[in-house]
Amino acid sequence: MDGKPPPYLALSYCWGTKAPSLITTKSNYAHLKSSISYGSLPKAYQDTVRIAQVLGIKYVWIDALCIIQDDVEDWEKESQMMAEIFRNSLVTVIPLRAASTDDG
Repeated sequence: MDGKPPPYLALSYCWGTKAPSLITTKSNYAHLKSSISYGSLPKAYQDTVRIAQVLGIKYVWIDALCIIQDDVEDWEKESQMMAEIFRNSLVTVIPLRAASTDDG
């Protein structure tokens, strides 16, 4: 491997007035790393996963899931890379009409 990540789809979206119903935290990191059920995902995440499947893209980057939200060190490190993450994504999905992650 040449050090480049595999092709992935990124989601750029509005959290809305409250945090998404599913976020990665220190307490659930190990569980989410091993498995996330499709049904537990908010609608905007489900739509993103479905778009990736249709396009044949195996990986999806969603900040609430890929950054440990209650870990200041992880959040500071990863959030500084967001411009690069979006720039390097094969596709970026932007749900323009969604006011929160509960909307598709």
